[in-house]
Amino acid sequence: MHPKISGMAQELSGIETSLRLILEWSDSVREIKEQVALDVDETLAIADELGIEHPSVDGSPKVMTSDFVVEMTNNEVVVVQTKSWTFTLRDVEKMEIERAYWLRRNARWMLVTDLQIPDVVVSNVRDVRKYVDLTDYHIPEKHVSRIRRVAEPLIVKDIPMNEVGVMVDERLGYEYGTSLTVFRHLIAKKEWIIDMFEPIDPGSRLRILSIAGRGMDKEASAE
Repeated sequence: MHPKISGMAQELSGIETSLRLILEWSDSVREIKEQVALDVDETLAIADELGIEHPSVDGSPKVMTSDFVVEMTNNEVVVVQTKSWTFTLRDVEKMEIERAYWLRRNARWMLVTDLQIPDVVVSNVRDVRKYVDLTDYHIPEKHVSRIRRVAEPLIVKDIPMNEVGVMVDERLGYEYGTSLTVFRHLIAKKEWIIDMFEPIDPGSRLRILSIAGRGMDKEASAE
């Protein structure tokens, strides 16, 4: 489970899973709570005040939940509800109860639909996140350091990422694919900062915006 997730990880929908990946990646997010239950007595009172029918199951009030309650690094609390863009008027009524609930707690409530999810970012995060820890890949830290030292002067040149990987593996005598794994590890650890809105394509050049400890790369910034 990701260290930003508080409590038990929940089974999520496709939209929720995509948003969670984005929240996990964000440096502005400190803690993520999922499927947070709202106090049913309070939501009943709010529904009555607003003149909205409270959600129910078999005639009994249903406990409402918020998809994500997010604590930001600036201590702001942001509550996120996710919906398909085809949500209904009834969905709007229920969200208004939820929004009023969190407004009383000085939290910012927002709706995110599937149309707002950046698919490229989600795909990139999903691609690199499994390389944060290289234990299962049996690549020691000394190999990471060596690969990084050889690769960084090459990776900023107009050479496809997979070709740089082969060049580095051959120069260091490592098994083919080792350097590509380390490249994804460095992205996952944010040692190499890239534009996550651009697809990570091994057949294309990897455009690094900055390298940890070095700031903006001179060759990359000179383009």
